Amino acid sequence: MSFPGRFCALAFFAVYCHAAVDKEESCNVMGQALIQQTNAKGTLSSKSLATEEVVKAVDTTKRAQNSAAESTLRTSLFELIQSAGLKPENIQAVPQMTAKQIAVNIVLSLCLAGIAALVFRKYQKIPAADESVIAKNPDLKHWSSGPFDCFADMPICLWSCCCPAVRWAGNMEMVGLLTFWAAFGLFMGFEVLGMAGISIGGLAIILMLTYFRNKIRAKFGMEGANEFGTVCGDCVFVCCCSCCAISQEARHLKLAAEANHEAVAAQRGVAEAPAQAAI
Repeated sequence: MSFPGRFCALAFFAVYCHAAVDKEESCNVMGQALIQQTNAKGTLSSKSLATEEVVKAVDTTKRAQNSAAESTLRTSLFELIQSAGLKPENIQAVPQMTAKQIAVNIVLSLCLAGIAALVFRKYQKIPAADESVIAKNPDLKHWSSGPFDCFADMPICLWSCCCPAVRWAGNMEMVGLLTFWAAFGLFMGFEVLGMAGISIGGLAIILMLTYFRNKIRAKFGMEGANEFGTVCGDCVFVCCCSCCAISQEARHLKLAAEANHEAVAAQRGVAEAPAQAAI
C-alpha cells in the first residue's frame, strides 16, 4: 500500500479510536503512528504537514470527552488530511464486494450446499428403532440433551456447524413438519438474501428456526410449548447459537427415532407407534 493509502487508513482508524477502552492511549498510539509514518517517508514537507499539527490534532481528540467527541475528531482529522495535500475523494473507503463477486459467492454456496444435501440424503437415514432404547422408555417430553452438548454426537455436530441448512432440513423431515427439499430450499433462500446484503434474510432465518423449534416442542408435548416466555427463550438461544439449537434438536429426534416415538415413527411409514409415545 502506498504512503497516502497507509496515511488514510490510519486517519480513519482514529475516527473510531474513541470507542476503545482507553481513549487517550488509543489516540496517543494513533498520533505516534502518524508521526512515524510522516518522518519515515519524508513526503510531507513542513508546508503541508508539520509534526506539531499532528500532535495538536491528537490533543484535540484527548480533550473531547462529551457527546461531540466523534464530531470533533472527524473535523480535526479532515483538516489534518487536507494539510497533507490529500483530497477527500482520494480517501479509500472499506472495499465493497461488487455485484459480480456477490453473485459468484451465491452460486458457489448454492452448489456446495446442494452437493452436501445430496450426500446427506444418500447416507443419512432415519435411525431404526432400537429395542434397548425402547426398553429404557426415555422421557422425550424434555430435551434429551443440553443445549451445548454438541460433542455428544460428532456427526450431528459437524453437519450442524458446517452445513446447518442440510441438518435442519433433515430434522424437519424426521419430525414431519416439512419435506427435506422444501426445508432446505427455505433455509437457503433466506441465506441467499443475507449474502446479497438484504438484512431481512438473517432475521427470517432466526424467526424460522424459532417457529419450528416450538413446533418440535409441541410434537413431543414439551412443557412451555406455544408459551410466550418459552418462545422468547428459544429465539434468544437461536440468535446466540443457531448451530447449537439445530444440533440439540437433531440429537433429540435421533433418540426419538430409536425409541420409535410416534412423532418420528410415522415418517418411517410405521403404522403403529409404541404406547410410550403418548405418555
